[in-house]
Amino acid sequence: MIALLLFLQTAAAQSALVVRDGPAQVMVPVTASGGERTVRADALMSAMGGALVHGPSQRFTLVLSRGRLELVDGVPFARLDTLMIPLSRPPLVRGGFLYLPYQ
Repeated sequence: MIALLLFLQTAAAQSALVVRDGPAQVMVPVTASGGERTVRADALMSAMGGALVHGPSQRFTLVLSRGRLELVDGVPFARLDTLMIPLSRPPLVRGGFLYLPYQ
């Protein structure tokens, strides 16, 4: 969960995010649209051994072994239990996929 929060809070200028688990690593593509970098939530969760759950009303939950991060399409906050985490810009659904800000 900490790795995901660091991802959401850390700036970097690269075209792929490297997710490492011991010696194994997975590259998750970073896309740019309108000059803003994003990453597909389903690809990130797959690389991190988690899951993306699509709920009602464009609500999404990123499920990892240590916690659940809740997001809403177009809302610049994430919720971890009762903690609200501000995002630099909102996660957005494009082409049926949830994209997270790469900040």
